[in-house]
Amino acid sequence: LSLCLRDDAFPHGLLDVARSLTSLEELRILKLPGRVATSGDGDECDADPLARLLDAVKECRAPVRELDLDGVTKTPRTVAGFLNGTPTVTHLTVTGNMADVKSSEDFTADLMRALSESAKQRLQGVTGSFISPKFVAGHGFANLRTMDLATSHLPGGVWWDAASGPTASLESLHVCIAADAPLPCETNFRQRFPNLKGLKILCWQSPVPLRNVHAGLPATLEALELGSVREATTFLEASFADGACPRLTAVKLSNVDDVSGLMGAAPAICELHVKETHYSPGPTPNLDALVTACAANLVGLSVPRPSAMGSCTTFPRLRKLIVASNDADHPLPTRALVAGCPRLHRVEAPGITEDAAFPYAEWSTGSEWLSHRLVSKTRRAFDRLK
Repeated sequence: LSLCLRDDAFPHGLLDVARSLTSLEELRILKLPGRVATSGDGDECDADPLARLLDAVKECRAPVRELDLDGVTKTPRTVAGFLNGTPTVTHLTVTGNMADVKSSEDFTADLMRALSESAKQRLQGVTGSFISPKFVAGHGFANLRTMDLATSHLPGGVWWDAASGPTASLESLHVCIAADAPLPCETNFRQRFPNLKGLKILCWQSPVPLRNVHAGLPATLEALELGSVREATTFLEASFADGACPRLTAVKLSNVDDVSGLMGAAPAICELHVKETHYSPGPTPNLDALVTACAANLVGLSVPRPSAMGSCTTFPRLRKLIVASNDADHPLPTRALVAGCPRLHRVEAPGITEDAAFPYAEWSTGSEWLSHRLVSKTRRAFDRLK
């Protein structure tokens, strides 16, 4: 259930609907009315809109697993009361209001403090734009499985102690770095997070070098994403040597300066997505070699241009192909791909003009998300109905 309500008054019957949702598992609340009722001593009253809604959900004892709050910056104790009293909730997302940073930070801090110890132990994921490590590490959230953080928010610029924050329990980690806030010194992902399955290291600015990291990634790693990170080749080569990460099947890269460090993991990769934006230092070096090395097992492939595929047109397992832009001197080899990709189901690429280009696959030019083949099928079906 996703709700976006901007008026003080609920639509007629909404609370009755909420009380009837006995199978509700995911609840998203976007910018509920800002009016909050308080008692004489300053405590929040049950008359406020958010409290009434959450009480209605609690009444039906729905097995809510995920609570997503977007732009909600008031009544933190009301939210904490719902989390404390709903033992099925394991994931919390708090997306604050960027136009009111102070209120969003205060809401998050008050919410974290109001959570019971049992709720903190139960939660497996606590994420959001204003969820800082200072609210999590050392505050009882020892069993988190997913975590998003910015290195600039790490207290003292160092990782938390293993006894005060999630380490062995963590399965998914998203780290945002910056030129003035690199990874903490002596970072060793394999030792600190031995059961990690997904790792993202992103920079939201111009590409920055990967620093302060020891070679080695957990053997459990299944997905890796690097965005606007350069000088990572040596780290990747050493981390993937001798089949050190046999479960790695999905790789997503954007604005990187080289991909040759992934060659050691190439035979197992099934999903490869490479993107270039205005932050990119130029065409991604060695991408054609990586695509060729991964070709046998690729199920999904996304590349910036046709030339990134080199001369490889045989992908026996490929189901989805995305090509972001055209090459003037290297057009998409449609006939060779049709012959070399017997399982191809969907193609998104500019410059496709003929309906027969991919006769057995849905295709679009990238800007049109509905495939031409699907549109023509629909039109024929309506013609028959007429």
